[in-house]
Amino acid sequence: CKMRSIVFTVSFLSALSHSQSLLIRDRFLASKNIVNSRISSLSATKSKSDIDALVPLKVFRSTETTEFSPKQISLRFLNGFLKIFAASFMLFSIVSANAEEDPTNVAVLEPTDTFVVTESGLKYKDTKIGTGDQPVPGDTVRVHYTGWLEDFESEKKFDSSYDRRSPLVFKVGVKQVIAGWDEALLTNMKVGGKRDIIIPSSLGYGSRGAGGVIPPDATLYFKIELVGIGAKPNK
Repeated sequence: CKMRSIVFTVSFLSALSHSQSLLIRDRFLASKNIVNSRISSLSATKSKSDIDALVPLKVFRSTETTEFSPKQISLRFLNGFLKIFAASFMLFSIVSANAEEDPTNVAVLEPTDTFVVTESGLKYKDTKIGTGDQPVPGDTVRVHYTGWLEDFESEKKFDSSYDRRSPLVFKVGVKQVIAGWDEALLTNMKVGGKRDIIIPSSLGYGSRGAGGVIPPDATLYFKIELVGIGAKPNK
């Protein structure tokens, strides 16, 4: 979208410059015709010296001075138009190069109906895009969550911070939680965002399971919400 906007702007400015050039050329020719008409009417009653005094802009004179033909005028304005177009193209190239080199210049994310699969096997789907800060390893985060076995919203819900009305507080990226959680929270997730995640057993509790609640080799289904960064809300 941004590229199309730049192309449209350059094209509009070029077209505007061309139309202005044609307008100036037409006014130039009109002024020349008016002056030549006045010179012709004066030449019957005035001397040459009187005419020279009345018409200081000799560029409009059709006698004894160099006259620009319509073709020459068109070529001059065409040359100016090409220079403007070349400058616009160079500006477009610079902006495009900067957009490619700037890692922060990325498209705005939107919620999606499909899961993204990472190299580790984690699957995630954003249901709400956050607008706050993005955590980095070592940050203390506050996360609300609900976890299920077998599928989202199944009858096998095993835990929920919403039921306790208190988010889980921990340091992300330092193995205080299962690997699937760390990866999900550190993969382009921002404060305020909500995400559905499917965690394979290799990123969860593996063949051991957990506390008689999570069976061995279980796939885990979580809905998580990144409430904030820091042990307590900012006041």
